[in-house]
Amino acid sequence: MNLSQIEAFCTVADKKCITDAAQDLHLTQPALSRQIRALEESLQVQLLRRSHQGVELTEAGEIVYEYSKTILELVGSMNKDLESLVKHNSRPLIIGASTTLGNYALPCSVWTFKEKNPGSNVILRVTNTEEVLRGLLNKTVDIGVIEGPVYHQGLVTRPIARDELVLITPPEPLWREKVEVTLDEVRQMPLVVREPGSGTRKSLESLLQEIGLTLSDFNVVMELNSTDAIKSAVQSGRGVSILSRLSVRKELQSGVIKAAKIRGVSFVHSYTIVYDQARARDPLQSRFIAFMRSPKERGFC
Repeated sequence: MNLSQIEAFCTVADKKCITDAAQDLHLTQPALSRQIRALEESLQVQLLRRSHQGVELTEAGEIVYEYSKTILELVGSMNKDLESLVKHNSRPLIIGASTTLGNYALPCSVWTFKEKNPGSNVILRVTNTEEVLRGLLNKTVDIGVIEGPVYHQGLVTRPIARDELVLITPPEPLWREKVEVTLDEVRQMPLVVREPGSGTRKSLESLLQEIGLTLSDFNVVMELNSTDAIKSAVQSGRGVSILSRLSVRKELQSGVIKAAKIRGVSFVHSYTIVYDQARARDPLQSRFIAFMRSPKERGFC
């Protein structure tokens, strides 16, 4: 006697028809009849007899039917409890994110992903790009979402979006009508930048290198490890900075800082998802990677 036989017997008893039961179970009629005979042989009783209405339970069949329904209900409850246990005891998915993405884009993405995957445990850790990569290599981070292209042996990198770095300036009268400056003018301005190891800084250094410059060619007055700190410094008139548009769009909309174009220069950089191919076979990790690579799905803030 096995669960398949019990389920087959209960379906026939409920339907009172071999043909209908076979359709429900996606079996042929002969295969279903063999299941019933095997159960009867196991129990050494006749469970069904034919009638004008189809088939009906024998006296022994009535007894077996009641116990069989209880068995199937218990198995169903057991499977639900086990599924719940696996969901609640599963290891959390750790997402490491660079500051710009972690603070200004991914909170909404993680929320949406958890809504689409009830019971999933996703933890977002916000730090700089170097720390995210270190976490991936020492396996304290499952998936990284960072700024700029990254090339690292043993890690898979895929671009997921593009953004631009913009020159942000104080909301002072001097800047209200100034929508464009030259690169030489920017080189003379007090410049506030992110710390070494930041994805924003790496992107800026890489883009400057393409036009034959380095940060040493600029008047760098401060290095700060927080995008919010840089925005506060610029808003207070301590200098200018070059940051991702994603990270400053609210301030630009409210007017507490301004943006100006640099004539003849376009600073476009990418956002990248990074992961270990072997570990990404985990179903939850695979779903998150596919989710982040879909512009319609990921829903940046």
